[in-house]
Amino acid sequence: MEKNIPFKKQYTQQIKGIAILLMIYHHLFVHPERLHYAYNSFLISDNYNYQINIAWFSNLCVAIFVFLSGFGLSINEEKKSTNIKLIFNRLEKLFYHYWSVFFLVIPIGFMIRYNFSLIEFLTNLFGISSSYCGEWWFIRLYIELIIIFPLIYKINKKKILFLILLLFLSRYLENTIEEYPKIWIEFYIKEFLRLINWIPVFFVGVLSAKHNFFSIYQNFFYKYKFNIDICSLLILIILALFRYFVSNNTIIFDFVITPFFIYASVNLVKKINMGKFLEYFGNRSTALWLIHPFFCYYYFQEFTFAPYYSILIYFWLIMISLGITYITDYFYKFLVYVIYKLKNHENIANQ
Repeated sequence: MEKNIPFKKQYTQQIKGIAILLMIYHHLFVHPERLHYAYNSFLISDNYNYQINIAWFSNLCVAIFVFLSGFGLSINEEKKSTNIKLIFNRLEKLFYHYWSVFFLVIPIGFMIRYNFSLIEFLTNLFGISSSYCGEWWFIRLYIELIIIFPLIYKINKKKILFLILLLFLSRYLENTIEEYPKIWIEFYIKEFLRLINWIPVFFVGVLSAKHNFFSIYQNFFYKYKFNIDICSLLILIILALFRYFVSNNTIIFDFVITPFFIYASVNLVKKINMGKFLEYFGNRSTALWLIHPFFCYYYFQEFTFAPYYSILIYFWLIMISLGITYITDYFYKFLVYVIYKLKNHENIANQ
């Protein structure tokens, strides 16, 4: 029987690869009202739309990214490397990725979609607003989670019931938010409630790293001599049914579903030898997340839906977005170079 099986870094990249592929599918088919071009799908019949239900399940991608954020930060904490400088470096890296896409795609929007406003431009530039691209709301959440991580890390696992209570309370309060008349009050309250919604899955990610839940999960199957591959497949099926029938495709139980989905997926990826393929997408997941909504919703939707069949549209959107990531790589390197030069110049000037 194996002991202390580590959750390797390559697994994180593989799961990010799964998450970004789920996200693209989710955005592509979950809001038919945002699509202005017809397409054909064998998952849609006269009686039932299976495609939209798969798309709703694919919304689990957000919980996966939140879980991995907590997991990764906790690993760094255990290595005694989490401090103000590390948090700043994480935020700096996020904004390098964000701005490398922002300065490529947003100027196009000023020509075909947006009216320029300096305040709106600046609030979007720094992730305060996501009015240019609604799917960029996760930037604010990620920043908030990084900032509160030191407090979350110190919470004892027994207090998770308190966090779960906050989750259910926030779902109730979110439905009454319209009572607040002032737009900025409404913004801050909505943002606070959104943060509370995602803290439980973030906290479970932290706990999973602190207590090596992956090792516990794996050792359970080895101890009782269960076939881990078959069990992992059954777990994924059960989780899909649970999310559909019990949680009605909402995020309310994602703090429970997500870790089991991740650990079961790791085993199946290993079994079908898809690790390198998913790692490739995982390594480009941030750029893919930032880019694909523009082709899905905002720019050139006719071009995106040209293949007509849903499965072909899905792969076509992945290919388009993937191609653009190689362009944003140059923007990313340019930003890093410029900021490095500015810092170096400032250091010389201060000497």
